Amino acid sequence: MVAVGPRPAQRSGLRLAQLVLRRAPRTLPPAPGTHPDSDRGTALGPAGAWWVRDRVERVVEPMLGHEVTSAYTSGMGVRLETVDRDGAPTCLETDHVIAATGFSARRERLGLLADELRAHIAAVPDGSPEIGRDFESSVPGLFMAGLITASGFGPAMRFVHGAGFTADTLVRGVRRRLRTGPGSGRIPAPGERRRQGSDQGLGAGR
Repeated sequence: MVAVGPRPAQRSGLRLAQLVLRRAPRTLPPAPGTHPDSDRGTALGPAGAWWVRDRVERVVEPMLGHEVTSAYTSGMGVRLETVDRDGAPTCLETDHVIAATGFSARRERLGLLADELRAHIAAVPDGSPEIGRDFESSVPGLFMAGLITASGFGPAMRFVHGAGFTADTLVRGVRRRLRTGPGSGRIPAPGERRRQGSDQGLGAGR
């Protein structure tokens, strides 16, 4: 088994950065000349628990600094073509491929929300919801947590690592919202309009 992946993140000052990212994610400024979101691809990168190491290193050959450029069937298996950081190509023949490519946490992926509600949620340039300081979205009373808040609060929000900060801050925001009163209007349930249309259609046919 071979694991192909990018170069791991630099680890200088990693523990201090993790502490800040976990307890006060918005107090860590971006590097000079960079965009606030530019560190999300490398900060708190992939890393298994210490007890996984012995299990993995015995059966997996890591190929760090490689990028998969193409994949296609070859006989009864799969052929992968990769390039390293210097642009040198490599071909691998294997039986199976697990592509852990991830996904973008965009507003449009929030399928559990009704279309009408989702359309009223403001988004930042990368497509994720715009989140306020208490994890409240642009729709008053609608709070969010987890991966989808990483653009506003940093990479720690992608993991349980950031759950402590999220819980304390979000609960504080909910309490503030309860004191000031609910937002205007009622939040529609998913599929509500479709169900109403279906009921009206049934009624018209009676």
